[in-house]
Amino acid sequence: MQQATHNSETMLGWFHDGNHDKVTEHLLNTLRFFNNQSYSKLAGQEREFLNLFLHDMLYMFTLPSYRLNQQQSLQFILQNPLICNLVAMSNIGTTDQALELILTSRHTNNVGKVLTLYSPRNTLHINISQMLDANPYLTNIWYGTYCGSFTSVMANEHAINRLREHLTNPDERLDTLTNQHWPYFGMTYVDHVGDRHRKKKINESIQTRHVNLQIRNTSSPGEDKPKIAVFSDRWNTRSSVYRNQAEFLETLQDDYHLTLVHAVIDDRSLFDTSIFDDFMYIGQANSNAVNLQQLIENDFRVAYYPDVGMSPQSISLANVRLAPIQMCGVGHSVSTFGSLIDYYLSGEDVERAENPEDNYSERLMMLPGYGIIHNQIEYEPTNPAPDESRFLVNCPWYSQKTNYEMLLVLKEILEESDAPLHFQMFPGSSSTILNGHISFAADVEQVLGKENVTVFAELSYEDYMARMEMGEITIDAFPFGGCNTVADSLHIAKPTVTWEGESWYNRIGSAMLRDVGLEDWIATNRDEYIELVLELIANKRKRQNIVKKLGDGGADAAFANESKKHFKAMFDYVVANHEALVAEGKRSALRIDAKTGEVVS
Repeated sequence: MQQATHNSETMLGWFHDGNHDKVTEHLLNTLRFFNNQSYSKLAGQEREFLNLFLHDMLYMFTLPSYRLNQQQSLQFILQNPLICNLVAMSNIGTTDQALELILTSRHTNNVGKVLTLYSPRNTLHINISQMLDANPYLTNIWYGTYCGSFTSVMANEHAINRLREHLTNPDERLDTLTNQHWPYFGMTYVDHVGDRHRKKKINESIQTRHVNLQIRNTSSPGEDKPKIAVFSDRWNTRSSVYRNQAEFLETLQDDYHLTLVHAVIDDRSLFDTSIFDDFMYIGQANSNAVNLQQLIENDFRVAYYPDVGMSPQSISLANVRLAPIQMCGVGHSVSTFGSLIDYYLSGEDVERAENPEDNYSERLMMLPGYGIIHNQIEYEPTNPAPDESRFLVNCPWYSQKTNYEMLLVLKEILEESDAPLHFQMFPGSSSTILNGHISFAADVEQVLGKENVTVFAELSYEDYMARMEMGEITIDAFPFGGCNTVADSLHIAKPTVTWEGESWYNRIGSAMLRDVGLEDWIATNRDEYIELVLELIANKRKRQNIVKKLGDGGADAAFANESKKHFKAMFDYVVANHEALVAEGKRSALRIDAKTGEVVS
């Protein structure tokens, strides 16, 4: 791995010579170097280099005579989550001491320095309202950037509480337009109850930004082969979005003209374009917003978003009226709560029976089934022999799902189990964002004990599935549960326990268990979850019965694709009747009668 260079004497020489810009350029370039790395472990010279660099950077920040202008402060603040992660995996731990020195010294303009170093891991409390008074521009940039720490700090008790504090009850002057993706996407993991309010505010801010935008759409009802724009930068065979929605969109290709629109990657070879008539790259205006120039005049009848919330570009687009009819699928499986999306695709078997509409700002299009179709998994199980020395428990949870409360649940299971347990954590790529894996793994190990858990760095799908096969059982996360990870577990015939809540994202796994005849392993509260996991660990015969049931084709029901025809029927109905549906003004879900195939509004 290529290494950056840093020499304390050289940097101090620049400083004493008055060449502060050279110091700043060096610090920022070294931070960018670390941003481009993904460490799963750190030892020897790499650790020494990191410690030395951070020590010198923090020292420079504490010097009143080292000043940053507005643009330099901006560049440093944008590295806030990265600095948080780097300091956490170094020997320094937090930036508390440096912050105290900055705040108590004779700094005349310290806002940029404070906001660069202030992260959820700090025990020191900073009054953000005072920062807004001093510099609202930089403080707003800090807010959106600060929220990006959620992918690496959810397992830390103090950090998750501090993050919740700033996300759920912020100063109303924070507009969240800078790095809007982090608070928008992360809010559901940080506070799945309060996310409705905060996402609504973000949507309103984006819509205000576009208030003077004039889209000229020339589509009309009753067109022959209406044009559909599918907006996604994740339409490839490895993406969970593709795995869950590809078969639905395939049903549209004969009767509609389909265009795949993407904003980030200008390389057609990275997408599956087999069902599309056209392919449009629109580019980005900046890191948050797309370039709308090619869409100002369009003839799309429907704008379909498979994954609103999973990229900043999708959030921006969902808040522009590009087409008369706008729909989204279960990509990031939570309502946009106030965007300009008209309809949200979901499944009758997953949503709660009473008032599912309450979880959405969009009108629900409810299909029989899950609202998704799991593609058949190509991985061929190898059925390895179990580890006789310990009982391996699979936790295929992204790092943002691995919250401190769930770790306490695992700790209780660990303490109450008669069998020696070892948890296998699979955070995937999420823990590597902004070099967060080492600090995330350390937080997990702090709660569970290093000897009781292995936190895997990002694995290939084949390696991940091979490791999952070594586990005896799989247990789901809460409040944001798994979908494809539960499908993975059922495919390799692993006994699985889920914890069912009130939203699609913590009900989909349970719906799948019901369909494969494992409804006895669905918990509805914390105590029940612990009890079921312990029972499954203790009862080998029950585990063997589950393995046999799943291995004999019992898992096939979770991959059934009968709802393809219902998707097409619902899509056709909405396209044909959208104006009438809007005129009705109803909020009730659109449903399909499974027997007749007719839509009921």
